[in-house]
Amino acid sequence: MKFEPHPYQLEAMRFLISRPHAGLLLPVGLGKTVCSLTVIEMLRQEGLLKRTLVVAPIRSLYTVWTKEAKKWDNLAGLTVKNLHAEEFDGDVEIINPHQLYHYLDKYPGRWDHLVVDESTDFKNHKSFRFRQLRSQLHRFPRRWILTGSPAPNGLQDIWAQAFILDRGDALGRFITHFRRMYCMDVSEHFAFPKWRVRPEMADTVYDRLRPIMFRISAEEAGLKLPALVKNRILVELPPKARKEYDLMEKEFFTIVEGEGIESPNAAAAGMRCRQIANGRIYVPNGGGAFVTSHSEKVQALVDLVNEQQGAPVLVFYEFKHDAAAIRQALGYVPNITEDGDTEKIVDEWNAGKYPVLLAQSQSASKSLNLQGSCAAVCFFGIPWALDNYEQGIGRVLRQGNEAQSVVVHHIVANDTLDLTVEKVLAEKAHTQDELNKALTRRANVH
Repeated sequence: MKFEPHPYQLEAMRFLISRPHAGLLLPVGLGKTVCSLTVIEMLRQEGLLKRTLVVAPIRSLYTVWTKEAKKWDNLAGLTVKNLHAEEFDGDVEIINPHQLYHYLDKYPGRWDHLVVDESTDFKNHKSFRFRQLRSQLHRFPRRWILTGSPAPNGLQDIWAQAFILDRGDALGRFITHFRRMYCMDVSEHFAFPKWRVRPEMADTVYDRLRPIMFRISAEEAGLKLPALVKNRILVELPPKARKEYDLMEKEFFTIVEGEGIESPNAAAAGMRCRQIANGRIYVPNGGGAFVTSHSEKVQALVDLVNEQQGAPVLVFYEFKHDAAAIRQALGYVPNITEDGDTEKIVDEWNAGKYPVLLAQSQSASKSLNLQGSCAAVCFFGIPWALDNYEQGIGRVLRQGNEAQSVVVHHIVANDTLDLTVEKVLAEKAHTQDELNKALTRRANVH
């Protein structure tokens, strides 16, 4: 297929070519991968880079990078190899974050170009994967990051991602420098600080990022995506489940179907409250066993699927026992997270073979194109992480979807943490929107 880039893609590629360290913060579906591969091939042909290492989520290794390279005529001379499948000697070699230590330690100097796809997976400066990569950045003269959700929990998430690009030139060499210059502690407990960028410093952070990060909205790109419609499906907990929920929320302990379940702290109690809201809860030390509290959410999903009258709906869940409950109610539906053979399931789903597809919201919210025949997304449980939520919607709300609208359904239990998660996600989305607006195409024209 001939690659005829949109004007915004040409601008994005010029941005990558014109500087050694660059971030493409393009919304889902705007072509980050093909733009990156095209520039890689151009630079390779000019002798400006030798071999590229791409670090990407594991599903992306199989479903995005290698497929994109085979899809476009201009990339016919570029070999893309998946090192997870032990394929070496590519112009572009792809690994997942869990393989970083092995390859960077065993093959120092093999690559002169680094691409970190879905860079929010490296937003935690304390994570082992970030610390591994940080120590090896000097080996890559050219470094890029790609993401559509750069600040899922707030502007403070951007420091580690910017560091991958410029090793601290923009926002400080150490996280302590960044916090001292731009942040404040908003926690209520001195022993557990919670850092946020000070409102009056946000514009300064944006100014520091503009030279190294490119952002454009779908609207500015001139793309006509389906309208996004959100629909809350509210369920009420039955009296028995309400008692179980309230007891766990207040006492960190509850009894479900004769099983006493205790939580050691507020975080664990919150997770178990959300499980009760969904209808099932894990039994501690039960070897994966769970007990059923109610079936209100499952029944709400069954009603939604019936209302779709065969039109496909992509269902995101959080806990494995929720997937089991859904399958028990609907019969067999494919689960892209657990069933294996991801490529086959994706192809069959996009061809309209299945009316329902299950996906775990953390593991399957990125690097999958699922828009082929789908215009409905349902969150059986809403994730706390904004990137998982937005990227999940982005599996369907993207180029190639010819529907007039995409409807996102939230199945939430009334008077539970479900409503709190909805509110927190909206606040996080506002913060990220401010960053995205500041780093739009107009701001990047120098």
